[in-house]
Amino acid sequence: MAIKLMSWNVAKRTRKLHQQLERIDDAEVDILALQEFAPANVEELKEWGRGTGLAYVGSSFDLADDLGLTIGPSENGRPNDGLLIASRWPLELKPGFFKTIPWQKSALSVVVKSDDYGSIEIHTVHVPNASSSGRWEEGPAEKWNYGPATSETKRRGRRVKVSTFNAIFEALATESNGHRILCGDFNSPKEEHSDGAAVFFGQTDEHKGSEKSVIHDLSDYDLKDTYRELHDYQTHEVSWRNRRFDHIFSSSSLNPIECEYLHEFRESGLSDHSPVYAVYEPERQRRPRKKKSRSRSD
Repeated sequence: MAIKLMSWNVAKRTRKLHQQLERIDDAEVDILALQEFAPANVEELKEWGRGTGLAYVGSSFDLADDLGLTIGPSENGRPNDGLLIASRWPLELKPGFFKTIPWQKSALSVVVKSDDYGSIEIHTVHVPNASSSGRWEEGPAEKWNYGPATSETKRRGRRVKVSTFNAIFEALATESNGHRILCGDFNSPKEEHSDGAAVFFGQTDEHKGSEKSVIHDLSDYDLKDTYRELHDYQTHEVSWRNRRFDHIFSSSSLNPIECEYLHEFRESGLSDHSPVYAVYEPERQRRPRKKKSRSRSD
């Protein structure tokens, strides 16, 4: 049996939710990771999930009241959007996994527990866009600031993006013997060349290095770009406008056999992002044998 996973930035298109869910249902996924999901739509998604088999749902909104974590941009004390993971199997939230991430709304971590494949650690992220994130005020007591960008907000936005990448790398640059998946909207890279080289947005070595650490260097820790594992760099692909911002990175133990971008979702106006979809055939978990009871001889 294969595992099907979809990661999609749904762009807070609340009025499109019914159509979005219909298209997701058609894909028959086992694990769904969504970014820029509106809090007003959580209950409707949970009801839909119960009817389609994706009955186990965890979201960043479930963690919004955790005083040990900084929410990030908010409106009236609540996040304007967040992250959500739905699964066919039970899942457990892992709050604070990315200990140094600037905004809690940027990352969500769960462990999915499958009878056949054991535990699968799943992280979905939405790395802030440096050009706009600095205009937003942080903290639960503030409203969003839609004013024009200034040199100060641009500097702050770059720092948020760099710190987010650094926090992701810091948390995941570890050896792991289990199944792991990192997926989401990374707002990077700026370009990809046919020789495999990438151009990043950062204008300094620190900024470029933070993007590279996640997009390329996590492969040293068995989190490889699933799309590029199956497609060479001669295949030019995009997921937002003319860039490939949406990615799935996964451990080799999951054995990916398919990874594609579902452009019809974007082309039909359901989001400005194409979802990335992957199919895995991991080895089944070996279950321990039950010991036979030994009868006593007289």
